Amino acid sequence: MATIESQDLSIGKLFNDFYVVPSYQREYVWEKEHVTEFFQDIYGEFSSNDSGAVSEYFIGSIIVCVLPDGLYEVIDGQQRITTAYVVLCAIRDYLQEIKQDESIELLTSQIASTDIDEEGNNVFRYRVTLQYADSCGVLEKIAQKEDLNKIPNTSSAQNIKNAYEEIKKMLDSAFGQSHLDIPTIKKFYAYFTKNVVLVRVKTATLADALRVFATINNRGVNLDAIDLVKNLMFMETPKKEYDILKQKWKTMVDILFRAKENPMRFLRYFILARYENVEALKENGIYGWFSSKTNKTYYENNPIAFVDELLETAQAYVNFMDGKDIEGKKNRYLENIRNISSAVRMPLMILLSGRHLPKDCFVELCRQVENIFFAYLLTREPTSNFERRFTQWCSELRKVTQPVEFSNFITHHIQPEKQKVAARFELTFSKLEESSVPKSQLRYILAKLTQYVDESAYGSDGSIIDLKTYINNKQVEVEHIQPQNPLSSIKDLFDKPKDIDSYIKRLGNLTLLEKTINASVVNKTFEEKKEAYTKSRLLLTRSIGEKVKIGKNTAVDRAVKELETFEIWNSKSIDRRQEMLTRLAKKIWDMP
Repeated sequence: MATIESQDLSIGKLFNDFYVVPSYQREYVWEKEHVTEFFQDIYGEFSSNDSGAVSEYFIGSIIVCVLPDGLYEVIDGQQRITTAYVVLCAIRDYLQEIKQDESIELLTSQIASTDIDEEGNNVFRYRVTLQYADSCGVLEKIAQKEDLNKIPNTSSAQNIKNAYEEIKKMLDSAFGQSHLDIPTIKKFYAYFTKNVVLVRVKTATLADALRVFATINNRGVNLDAIDLVKNLMFMETPKKEYDILKQKWKTMVDILFRAKENPMRFLRYFILARYENVEALKENGIYGWFSSKTNKTYYENNPIAFVDELLETAQAYVNFMDGKDIEGKKNRYLENIRNISSAVRMPLMILLSGRHLPKDCFVELCRQVENIFFAYLLTREPTSNFERRFTQWCSELRKVTQPVEFSNFITHHIQPEKQKVAARFELTFSKLEESSVPKSQLRYILAKLTQYVDESAYGSDGSIIDLKTYINNKQVEVEHIQPQNPLSSIKDLFDKPKDIDSYIKRLGNLTLLEKTINASVVNKTFEEKKEAYTKSRLLLTRSIGEKVKIGKNTAVDRAVKELETFEIWNSKSIDRRQEMLTRLAKKIWDMP
């Protein structure tokens, strides 16, 4: 007897049998756009058959496993089979709403019928039964024509309810204009059950079904790649532990989805951070990596433990994205990495590799990663180059356990890389304009410069030290010392009026300033602005207008010692201030 059998079936023949969607399977996730597309594509094909030549409409494949009681366990295709079942219920109910005693006997039996159990006793069954708890019995309520207003507010239950209601609306839209044309609706039902077809792949064992699932979907059938990887875990898990595995996997995916993170990107960085010889791994190669004979050894003996590690790593990864450490506590350097680029996740692979380090070492690793990551972005280092280095560092970092080993890691890997990029960093910074970097990075740069001076003066416990104060606080704005749109009278005062536009964009012409002060100096002369700057709490800005002096060699005095004060504002002033900021930047980002 063949263990795998493939059949072309119409929807009508499909629902001659009974199906269960097991609890470990993915819940019903189709939303309005998926249901609408499913129905409208079929209705469009039906409408185009007025010429008499009736064509078939193919909706894909499903994979099922035969259970001992003769039921079919759905391994793949539950979104389609559930939606097709809901369409049948909706047609039945729409017909009866038009004419109370109107029914199609075959349609009724395609929704539910009498079966026999293993003992030969009659048993009533619905053609589709959802066993996952999230469905809350909503499919049975639809089949029984019960009130759906009080169903639980789970995502699957609501999605199924919404699918049913949306199909009813589309039926009304399609046939309501026919003046309650029951024959046309019945004709559509006939087309749906006789001409809409799919391929049902039937296997004798669950293991066979899972292998078919993996093979079919690995050859291009549209399916979320994350589900393919999950399937590999199921293939190595005893069936009695499916629910445990499913719940842990769902928890992991939910953590990533709540953080709006692509699960496949996370899996890629998990692999790069955790395993050797995977430098060239791309997202489309993740399934192949997991399914290879060599890499199966990481999870095949204990997939539950492997998914536990994935779950723990996903939580750490999301914490890092959110500027927090593995314990969920704020980490200023992780926040800064996010501020440099909220979209780029590459540095997180190093932090995942180093999350086992002693706390002080991990904080220092975060600082080092922030600095080199910013230097790479600023100097436009090719992404492939620094990703390769990050991957190599992960390999080395995994071996580090002691502070002295960590110190050696910084000395032998990160410091030489800073040495290579230092000259380009200085040159780039000395010529930096606001158009050279994204606005978020410009704000980050100005914030780091301002923070460094304030923190040197007041200590890390100062009330205005948090970088968020400078980056996200709407009360602090980017100020153009030479105004962005200068009046002709101010423009004429500039020593290089023909080049004024380029000087206005220079970093040396920019500073952060409290919104209340900034509003009072728009398009004012430098003499007027200078007086306003002295009222700022931000020492980098305040020093433009006056030499800040608190006493003799206080922390504030030392912090502002190298800051320049300006009597006039011209091209030379902007050049001098940019040079000063470049010297400051080399200290801040720890460039040799």
